[in-house]
Amino acid sequence: MAIAPDWSPTGSVGLLGELNYASVWNQTQPTSIFTDQDLVTMATTNPATLVGLQQQIGSLAPNHVADLLIIRDTGKETGKDAYWSLTHATPEDVDLVMIGGAATYGDPQLMSQLSKGQTETLHICRAEKTISFASETNPPGSFSTTQSKLDRALRQQGRRLAPLVECGQ
Repeated sequence: MAIAPDWSPTGSVGLLGELNYASVWNQTQPTSIFTDQDLVTMATTNPATLVGLQQQIGSLAPNHVADLLIIRDTGKETGKDAYWSLTHATPEDVDLVMIGGAATYGDPQLMSQLSKGQTETLHICRAEKTISFASETNPPGSFSTTQSKLDRALRQQGRRLAPLVECGQ
C-alpha cells in the first residue's frame, strides 16, 4: 500500500499534506489501523517496491539516489517520535530537501552552507525558504520564471497551476 500526492479525495498538493491527512484519518478510527511509521513506509519504501525500483529509491542506502528530506522534529517536546513529526509536518517544518545529493530547497542558513550556485528566496506560509536550481542539467532559470512559464502553458490548456504549498490557518 502506498501514499502519494495524487489522490483526488484529499485534494492536497504534496506528500506532507497526504501524510497529514492519512494520520488524521487514522487517529479518527475507533482503533488506529496504522502507526506513524507504517504511514511513512507507505510514502517511501512501499512505493519504490511497488514500481520495482527498491534498489534505486525509497530508502537511504548505498547506491540509491541521494534524495533526502529533513523535517524539524516538532514532536520531541511532547514525547512523540520522528515518524510523528513527519506525519504532522507543515511546509514551515521543512529544513532541507536534497535531490540527487544536491541541496535544492530549505532554510536559508542550511542552504547557504550546502547549496552550490545561485539561490532564490521564497516565502512559504510563515517561513522564509531558499531554493536552488543548481542541480538542474539545463541552464537554470529562476523559480518565478519557471512558475510563470508553467502557469502560461497550463492556462492555454484551460487549467491552472496548483499552489506550491498549502498553508494551515
